Amino acid sequence: MTFLKQVPDKITEWNCCLDENNRHQSVIGWLLDAVLLFMTVFTISYLWFVYKTKIPVISVLLAASLSALSGYVYFRQRQRQLKKKYQEKWKKAAYEYRIKNLFKLNHKQFKWTLAKALLRIGIEDIKVENKHITAACKNEKVMIGFYHVPYTSFVPAHEVFKLSRLMLRYGYKNGYFFTTSDFDDACRQAARDTPGVTIRLINGNILVDIMDTAGIFDDKQAVDKYLTDKIKDYKLQGKQSLKQLLIKQKNAKTYIIYGFLYLGTAFVFPSYFIYFFLIALFFILLGILVYIASPSEKHDPKEYDIKNHILQ
Repeated sequence: MTFLKQVPDKITEWNCCLDENNRHQSVIGWLLDAVLLFMTVFTISYLWFVYKTKIPVISVLLAASLSALSGYVYFRQRQRQLKKKYQEKWKKAAYEYRIKNLFKLNHKQFKWTLAKALLRIGIEDIKVENKHITAACKNEKVMIGFYHVPYTSFVPAHEVFKLSRLMLRYGYKNGYFFTTSDFDDACRQAARDTPGVTIRLINGNILVDIMDTAGIFDDKQAVDKYLTDKIKDYKLQGKQSLKQLLIKQKNAKTYIIYGFLYLGTAFVFPSYFIYFFLIALFFILLGILVYIASPSEKHDPKEYDIKNHILQ
């Protein structure tokens, strides 16, 4: 009974992992796909075996075995996909949790946490000043600026200009600018427009990766709890409706493919032509209706790749 009570929660967890950028998927949809696959493989293989062996009992056993094998392969593939999706969801939750905690630090705490992370990844001769940090990276002296703002905001361009002026004043040619948020075009332009200096912009995503590599975070259990709370919120919000899960262009294509498979089977076995033709017609019409009823899938613009925006 305990296992049965946990099933709805596990399904919600899996659906939450699959729900990404409003592209709704569900393990229930996977189960329906598996049933269709099993029925199709069993029907076609049974007719083939009975046609070849003329022994219905053996044909049923062989068809069932082949269907079970195809189902096993299907579920193993889905299991790997689900594991990958969960890891992606956990990583995203970890980023959100860590960046929020970094923002909770005051200016001094953030500055020293950043210095500690840089020291652990091999940056040498670190000296922490009030507004910046100086250090040595690969035997070259560098100046490091930082701006501690909410991760939903952009860094003001004049902060990057301040760092460039300090670098020119003290003779630094290479610099880094770290932030818990992100940089807009004005910041990138400011980093490029100062002659004689090179400033690499490090936004919140890369900052979290650096600190994670440096072992700053010891929060696996906290992130697990944070993700569990997000899954509970997902369940309360009831984000997925039956229409969102079933009426999709992807499902329409699947139905049409099955329809053509049954249509091909009808020509292979002429004596059962009318039965397979009606099944094929049903799936093809179902696919067309679902395609018409489904909203067009709007793909998000190419995701922002933070590593493409580190100025070389």
